[in-house]
Amino acid sequence: MNELTARGERFCAKWEKRRKKKWQFVFIHGFVYSGIPLGVTMFLWNSHLKIENMHLSHLAGAILVFGIVGIPQGFSRFKKYEKIYSVINDNTDS
Repeated sequence: MNELTARGERFCAKWEKRRKKKWQFVFIHGFVYSGIPLGVTMFLWNSHLKIENMHLSHLAGAILVFGIVGIPQGFSRFKKYEKIYSVINDNTDS
């Protein structure tokens, strides 16, 4: 039986709780952590940082579009962490 490193133990302890809330993880890591910052950045980029070019509807649209596009990215991150977790658990069970 292989021993887990301290980092692996911390990861497993956190992931045990997070993996039970899959869609919450996907929403937070995809929409909130990826989509909103990217949407705001693109809004500012497209407005050339001029207040007269900034419209609330454009900001809302950018956040919505990039947030929805971020959902698959959050799902991909979930699958990546799930794969790491299964590898760690397979190694400790052997």
